Amino acid sequence: MHIHPSRLTIALSALLSTAAIVACFSGHDSKRDAAGHPRDTSHPARTAEQQGCATAPTPITTQGIGPVRIGAKVSAVSTACETRDSAITLGEGMTERAHSIDVGGGHVIALSTGSADTSITRIIVRDSVFATAKGIHIGSTVGALRTAHGKVCAAVGEGTVVAFAPDIPGVSFETNVSPAELRGGSAAVERDASVIPDAATISGIWITGQPAPCLQRQDAGGGR
Repeated sequence: MHIHPSRLTIALSALLSTAAIVACFSGHDSKRDAAGHPRDTSHPARTAEQQGCATAPTPITTQGIGPVRIGAKVSAVSTACETRDSAITLGEGMTERAHSIDVGGGHVIALSTGSADTSITRIIVRDSVFATAKGIHIGSTVGALRTAHGKVCAAVGEGTVVAFAPDIPGVSFETNVSPAELRGGSAAVERDASVIPDAATISGIWITGQPAPCLQRQDAGGGR
């Protein structure tokens, strides 16, 4: 499926705008919901299906984590997994629906459409319990990403360098480096991802289901 580069750029910018916000509810504080507000602890106990969803290990894929998948109806996901509704205000001042979901032994944030037929559009991972099938997780190095998933390419948004790997398209790996720290800055890193040091670490993972345009240009640029 061809994805127009501008659509991916908009999506990447929106995701990066949420980074500072979602960091505060990465699952470490079980008493707060996706917006950082105190949770209602009086909600019903988990069903057997929700308990199973919360504890069964599952890898990060190009489409999601277990039943939490791009395009899935939130109503269906909430039947399978414990889900708490909230909202996120993006850097541009736009508010999007968000859902705090317990899945696979950890916690993710799903963004969704605002229509009555609500479906998941993006999934934000900041919990190190989740990993790709080849073991890449929050805290892994870019060097490990390259070894596991192939030669990376990169894009820059909101002052952050984001890496993409060829055998797991539709997944974005935010790094802990800014383009200002790298030789040649933004232009250089987008042209040649080899300037990202192997020691850089992954600080956020987004699942969008949209392959990055730079992966299609891998033969013309990028590097290990």
